[in-house]
Amino acid sequence: ATLASSAVTVWHALYHVARIKAGDIVLSLGTGGVSTWGTQLARAAGARVVVTSSSDDKLERMRALGADAGVNYRMTPEWGKAVLDATGGRGVDIVLENVGRATLDQSMNACAENATIVLIGTGPLPKELPRMPGVYQKNLTLKAISNGSRRMLEELLQAIAVNKLEGVIEQEFAFADAVEAYRFMRDGSRLGKVLIRHRAA
Repeated sequence: ATLASSAVTVWHALYHVARIKAGDIVLSLGTGGVSTWGTQLARAAGARVVVTSSSDDKLERMRALGADAGVNYRMTPEWGKAVLDATGGRGVDIVLENVGRATLDQSMNACAENATIVLIGTGPLPKELPRMPGVYQKNLTLKAISNGSRRMLEELLQAIAVNKLEGVIEQEFAFADAVEAYRFMRDGSRLGKVLIRHRAA
């Protein structure tokens, strides 16, 4: 389930849109399925990774997963500049932007020149446009995607096998406990995915 949703979406973003290469710096927002897969797949490509979260504990867990740096956006509202500082002023080459309009300006602030921001389809497209100077001054590319193709999934599976990667699953619930699973997700304490398992009788 994690491969056919978050993982293949990240593969689409990193390898087909942004054309990730060794030495790139990737910014991944949050600590859910996209970010945990983003961290692992970016590291497998030889890239560095910066993540954001409202929890220092989750930032530490992301570092254990392979992230090079983390920024607490709750403690640092202007986190785009903090990401710049974490990269020595260089900025990031790729942003996995899985939140939307609320974070887009800060994502652009964190970018290096000629960076690619991949808008991952977690909701409706922004009604308000981003600040255009940020796009023009840095010559940024913004590309919206949602999931990926069967061919991308096949490529992903090969990469997972070669690099021995595994999806991060915070907790698994029985189908009868689905309501509790949604409450657990709502609380925001998870890292990676929450699964609801349906077993045939």
